[in-house]
Amino acid sequence: MQKKSANKRLKTAGCAVLIAASLLSVPCYAVRVQPIAQDGVVNQMYGTDEQEMQLYRAVSQAVSEGKKTLDYTFKTPIKDKDTFIELCRQAVYQVRRDYPESFLDNHTDFMYYYDNSGVLRGEIPLIGYRSHRLLFRDDCMYYSISESKIAAVNHLGKAEKIYDTGTYSLHHDYVFDDDGNLLVLATDTESDSVEDQIIQINTQTGEVSCVLDLGELFSDYKEECTENEDGELDWIHINTIQWIGDDAVLLSSRETSTILMIEDIYDTPQITYMIGEESFWEGTGYEELLLEKDESAGTFSNTGGQHSVTYVQDDSLNAGEYYLYLFNNNFGVSKSKPAYDWEQIEGIETSMKEGEESYYYKYKVNENNGTYSLIQSFKVPYSAYVSSAQEHKGNIIIDSGMQGIFGEYDASGNIIQEFEMELADEYIYRVYKYDFADFYFEKQ
Repeated sequence: MQKKSANKRLKTAGCAVLIAASLLSVPCYAVRVQPIAQDGVVNQMYGTDEQEMQLYRAVSQAVSEGKKTLDYTFKTPIKDKDTFIELCRQAVYQVRRDYPESFLDNHTDFMYYYDNSGVLRGEIPLIGYRSHRLLFRDDCMYYSISESKIAAVNHLGKAEKIYDTGTYSLHHDYVFDDDGNLLVLATDTESDSVEDQIIQINTQTGEVSCVLDLGELFSDYKEECTENEDGELDWIHINTIQWIGDDAVLLSSRETSTILMIEDIYDTPQITYMIGEESFWEGTGYEELLLEKDESAGTFSNTGGQHSVTYVQDDSLNAGEYYLYLFNNNFGVSKSKPAYDWEQIEGIETSMKEGEESYYYKYKVNENNGTYSLIQSFKVPYSAYVSSAQEHKGNIIIDSGMQGIFGEYDASGNIIQEFEMELADEYIYRVYKYDFADFYFEKQ
């Protein structure tokens, strides 16, 4: 096994500095400034006049002290907002170049490309939030660049299109349907609950429409749920979407530790089945939708807060059979249903920080007889939240996000190599492996 410390820049780079200043005829502006290269900055020395130097000193001192906001008053009023913003951008950019280590922060404004040796090969700028995964279609690469935008970027790095989610905020995942439109997990910002919607973005027109409100499918259950300590009704928390075809999608619900198959999503959505803990759903009226465990080859526990559920067809299986693999966080918690006792489930962790084991899980689902069985599992570094699993060219990529550990395993679950990064406050959200064939590189 190889265990390497990835370049520190992996743990996230990019700092936003909030600066308030006095301007001519305008009392104050507050802007979130991204350290993006601006025309003229790279090729000329910033800070050649007194005003630039004073701002540079103030920003560099704030960054060295670990501050993320800065109140600053210019001695000489600035003529307009655009000039002010440009001056701030240049200051932040120059400080980032001079003090790169001070800008390491887990709320990344970049997506990173690392090769098999852990060498940084590229930094892809984002507006904010995070990119969840890469999708490829029509000679473009699609990925989220903020909580409200998805970009379609060509192989030269040009953003061909940018899609805005309007009154919805995106989260966790997105996928193409058969018509090339995007299905995106979303929160209706005008709703009373979060992370329980699916929207469609028409990739030709940019039109956004809601295709599924899970609160309508689970109305009785939702009414029984309570808000969390932040005052949010995060009652189902969908973290994965997979397009199955024939207007069906597979969803992963972290809050209920349940996998959901939804059919007829564009017309009359219906729950086809659920995979989850029977005792959790007991008495809700939805327990009849649960598939039955097939434990003929051995007993196993259901998942706890699973992520990155992936649907896999296999020609060796019968019609109505397929595989699902996932990162089983093995962490039992449901803040919207606090009365449920997760400790009754053998082997599940209930401590976010002191848990010991998460797992790679692979199920075989048989819709013909309504069963699912566990055909493969192995232990991976514990991560109560986030994380991902990916089967890639015969190997398995695992991200244990809260520990900052990701690695590649062979098909039998033996570690090939592992990377670990120093975390500041949070985590690596997901790690996926791509060969970029026919995008950056020609197919071999």
